[in-house]
Amino acid sequence: MPVRQFYLAKKEGLDWNGGELLPGNINIPGIETGNGVLSRDGERFYFTRCERNWQGEMICAIYRSTKEGDRWTKIEKLPPIINDPNYTATQPALGRTAKSDREIIFFVSNRPEGKGGFDIWYTVWDDEKDRYSRPRNLGSRINTVADEMTPFYNLTTRTLYFSSTGKPGIGGFDIFSAFGERRKWSRIKNIGYPINSSYDDLYFTVSKKGEDGFFVSNRPNDLYEITCCDNIFSYRWNDYIRITVTGAIYPFEKDRFGRKRNLAGFDFMNPDESVEPLEDAQIGLYMLDKEGDEFVFMDRYTTGEDGKYYFTLQPNEEYEFRMEGFQYFDEQMYLSTEFFNFSDTIEMPPTWVNVLTDKPIVLADIYYDFGSAELSSRAKSILDTTLLVMLKEAPEFIIEISSHTDSIGDVQFNLELSQDRANSVVDYLISKGIPTERLVARGYGSSKPVAPNYLPDGSDNPEGREMNRRTEFRIVGTVGEAEEDEDFEYSN
Repeated sequence: MPVRQFYLAKKEGLDWNGGELLPGNINIPGIETGNGVLSRDGERFYFTRCERNWQGEMICAIYRSTKEGDRWTKIEKLPPIINDPNYTATQPALGRTAKSDREIIFFVSNRPEGKGGFDIWYTVWDDEKDRYSRPRNLGSRINTVADEMTPFYNLTTRTLYFSSTGKPGIGGFDIFSAFGERRKWSRIKNIGYPINSSYDDLYFTVSKKGEDGFFVSNRPNDLYEITCCDNIFSYRWNDYIRITVTGAIYPFEKDRFGRKRNLAGFDFMNPDESVEPLEDAQIGLYMLDKEGDEFVFMDRYTTGEDGKYYFTLQPNEEYEFRMEGFQYFDEQMYLSTEFFNFSDTIEMPPTWVNVLTDKPIVLADIYYDFGSAELSSRAKSILDTTLLVMLKEAPEFIIEISSHTDSIGDVQFNLELSQDRANSVVDYLISKGIPTERLVARGYGSSKPVAPNYLPDGSDNPEGREMNRRTEFRIVGTVGEAEEDEDFEYSN
């Protein structure tokens, strides 16, 4: 009896040629095999194999193959947390988490605790430990008491496409789209005629270009005048609009306090050749979700030697650009494509950013009286014009305030004194409106000197001690990183 297998065909001009069995060990004779999807980097291939159990029920499971050179090897069945032997897990599709950029595997299952029939679920792959999170249902905005199947996730537009028999449609399985990620979805709509028909329409995909793709339907066609079989159809949007935005990023020059130097008369629109663009800068693209009235992560880009970024945009949308890592804007940067009804490339003016580091930065002139943790008026003035300004300009940063002493005195006393001094800085910043969750106080005592407390001959080194008595700050994270990770439950 024939079974489903993977076949390979190539398009040459307007014609498709081949249609031969995929070489290698993905296909197994007599075993139903299909529903393949490639990872973004092309190194992992997820697919489904189905067999009948002892009760005669067809049970499907998801597998993963890893690429070595030009061959697909090391085929592994995903763990039981996904492949429950009593229920089907099938039709994998891949996305990426917004902040941590981890691989999301959407899949279809009839496991318990669903909404009814076959539902779409997801799990998140931790690539560092090669483990998958506990599967979660996409929720009632996607799943119904009927069946939802054949998911496909367009990473560029953050859009999930899926087929459903439980939502209002033309007939049979209709294809729907939804904007979002994991359990947060909006803009859910039937993609309409002529893609959908009164027959079953499934397996909708979008090409990398975004203007065409494929789907499967059992509708009558040129080959079959009556409905009998699932056939692959291609489509192309006649009115597709491609909008590209690009620009270059430059760093502000800073003084020793981390403040921008005098920029009077500086030509921001035409930087001098001596000003080098910012390489390895990360810029994030966010789009306004008009239903939720919030900006949602879409994409990120890391600049090269030319400091340039490139993004593909959609018409009739509102966008915000955000620096990621250790750079930030003085002001927020927005772009609207509301009136773009044609394809175009938008050249943005040079973008100037403040650059920080994850290394500790000494807060100069933060002094205390001997044995005291109370901030002086001078110290508060320095904080007001340096660290406080940065924290207000970059509200996503979480920083550690660390205080250090020299080696004079009792070790435990110095440790407690340094902790009290770090606390005093944090308390002052909180009094100025900085949220508590963005600040971490650490006292290290004399355990982390940056200079010798004694000279080689054993005599005292006042200059070294002065350098060791310091207050520093460093960036330790951004708001929201931990919140996203808490959504992923991994078994040990």
